[in-house]
Amino acid sequence: MRPGPPIPPELQTGKPCPVSGLPIIRKPEWTEVILGKNYQVTFRLLGDRIILSKKSGYGTPQSTDKFFTLMHDVLSARETPNSSFILIEDYTNFKGATFEARKRYIYRIKDQPIDALILFGASPFFKMSFKLGKRLYAPQKTLFLVNSYSEAVRRALQKLGAGGYVKKPYLLEKIGAAVRTELDL
Repeated sequence: MRPGPPIPPELQTGKPCPVSGLPIIRKPEWTEVILGKNYQVTFRLLGDRIILSKKSGYGTPQSTDKFFTLMHDVLSARETPNSSFILIEDYTNFKGATFEARKRYIYRIKDQPIDALILFGASPFFKMSFKLGKRLYAPQKTLFLVNSYSEAVRRALQKLGAGGYVKKPYLLEKIGAAVRTELDL
């Protein structure tokens, strides 16, 4: 994997991800964006290839469309906007979605250049919905259902090829060095 150009200073937070050591990139226009009456989302970039989204509230078909429009804006802000990516979604504060919203999400997600979709914080019902949707609509996508943010980031790093260098105990310096080594290849 070739290293990408440096991340612009105006997008860096100064605080790296506690799991990977990668910079967390955020913009105000990606933070707590209201997409519907009872639905909002926050996006973050972790490095250039991992997108984090945190959803809150109850989704509708219209809010699902707005989610993908906003995600496209986030993708465009990356240094390599046309490259594939890994999407980590936090469903901890997600209350649910209409059946039509779930169908639309599955329909829209299958057209994205995603290497993997990693979900955490989802209810058992939502996990079942994602597994069923993957079988019916998007078998070419890699889906991971994990229990925490740290597990999601570690799974993303593994998918990107850095996981082989990361061993317990997970020390920030070792993880950051492993990621940098992989990116410099």
